[in-house]
Amino acid sequence: MDVLTGIDGIEFRWMKSTDVVGVGLLVANTMTVEHGIVYTHGSTGGLGAKEVSDRVLVGTAGGKVVATCGLHIDDESWPLVPQAWVSWLAVSPDMQRSGAGTKMMDWILAMAKERGFCELYVETYSTAAFKSAREFYLKYGFVHHSDVLDMPIWGTDTIYYRYDVGS
Repeated sequence: MDVLTGIDGIEFRWMKSTDVVGVGLLVANTMTVEHGIVYTHGSTGGLGAKEVSDRVLVGTAGGKVVATCGLHIDDESWPLVPQAWVSWLAVSPDMQRSGAGTKMMDWILAMAKERGFCELYVETYSTAAFKSAREFYLKYGFVHHSDVLDMPIWGTDTIYYRYDVGS
């Protein structure tokens, strides 16, 4: 799949291992510091080499990472029926509402469909820091799937949404 063309001064390209720190800072700035630390843990931000090369998109402006989103395929937890997940969708506050999030989500959706998935999942949280993320997913067409109350690792409720990719 071709890399997306830029919008509003954002150039999109495939993520490289050298982007991990920039993406970690973006995640820490748009989500929480804890999420940024979790992301930057390891040489590829917790992602395998395959994901860094062809499943994670990075948007840059002025040499700075301002947007990211990836497609995570979970075939370890669900070996019989692998699941497709939105991975680390984040857009810098000054670039939000530019269309970058929607454009990246369109890319993720196309990737999931191209790889034969019928559903796409995303995990988010109940805190105020994730309010705009929850609104974005619902506006995009995701539906509430389930909740895990008081998730110990984050100390908040975890909310799962599902999107029908179609066939």
